[in-house]
Amino acid sequence: MIDVFLTRVLNARSFLAKLWALSRPYWSAEDRQTVRLGPWSAQLKERWIARGMLAAIIGLSVFSVYVTKLLNDWNARFFNALQGKNEAAFWHELLYWIVIVAFYIVATVYRAWLLQFLTIRWRQWLSQVYFRDWLADRTYYRMELNKHGTDNPEQRIEQDCASFVTQTLSLTLNLLTQVMTIVTFVAVLWQLSGSFTVPIFGGIAVPGYMMWVAVIYALLGSALTYFIGRPLVPTYFLLERYGADFRYPQPADAVDDATCREVLEACALPQLAQRLADEANWSMLLSGGEQQRVAFARALLVRPDWLFLDEATSALDEPTETHMYRLLRERLPGVTVISITHKPAVVKLHERRLEIDTLKHVVDIGQLLLAPAQ
Repeated sequence: MIDVFLTRVLNARSFLAKLWALSRPYWSAEDRQTVRLGPWSAQLKERWIARGMLAAIIGLSVFSVYVTKLLNDWNARFFNALQGKNEAAFWHELLYWIVIVAFYIVATVYRAWLLQFLTIRWRQWLSQVYFRDWLADRTYYRMELNKHGTDNPEQRIEQDCASFVTQTLSLTLNLLTQVMTIVTFVAVLWQLSGSFTVPIFGGIAVPGYMMWVAVIYALLGSALTYFIGRPLVPTYFLLERYGADFRYPQPADAVDDATCREVLEACALPQLAQRLADEANWSMLLSGGEQQRVAFARALLVRPDWLFLDEATSALDEPTETHMYRLLRERLPGVTVISITHKPAVVKLHERRLEIDTLKHVVDIGQLLLAPAQ
């Protein structure tokens, strides 16, 4: 399905066409879901669930705009009653306000709830599609091999799907609401503002000047937002890249190059000691054993208080894994090392052993003393 997405996006020329190409698959989804309402349940296609919720959200938005218009009219009547000291009108308008505001609150709350529910459903569906296609046919491996696409795809799928769904719904529905609000209040502004005479060419009368001022203000604000915010798009892209690449709690300059070279040589990686500034797809260039020794080197540089190793020496021979654990004991005497392993030689390098036999449901706790470093 990702290929279909990409084809549609590439064929689309305008921004709105690209947006529709990305959004369309969900609103046409054929997946069947169970919908429960109290004791009743039914099997419906995802597209009808999504369309129904969207229609309800739009309906509540229309109602909210209408209530806003009613409150605007009420405001004039209420203060006229105060000015005229009309007690009967005052209490009538106050009761009217309570009823209107109660309906408005209910509509606003249910609109927000439906919007969040729709956002969750769309995000879940979209994430499943992208993760399924990313994991299918070893796509993730071929992307690493060919360096096709961007980095950290799994994290970008999670973040970008959330951002796309949230911003698409938010911008689209807010735009619709604002357009309805403009249409509703244009007549109000036109009636209230009257005419304004521009003192040029003998005087030019501008009817409904408050409406034109509001339109000009909105256009200027939108233009400034666009031109100021557009350069931030690549910056935000880099921000996500650096956030996704962020791993050990030390800054890049916390350890000097000489220390890094010495640690790499101690971990039997002298060929990497002179390549500290190189950028490459190391997971494809280094063997499994080399990658495990790099992990030990990283631990020696970070110097954590706790170190959890899950089959961390599975690709190393027995002398090398013994050397790695001895390095930890020599250089990190205060660290607590917890290892998960199937190799008997690693067990001998620890002070305590916890053996779990899932078939016999037996837990054997023994103690082994770590031999002193030679």
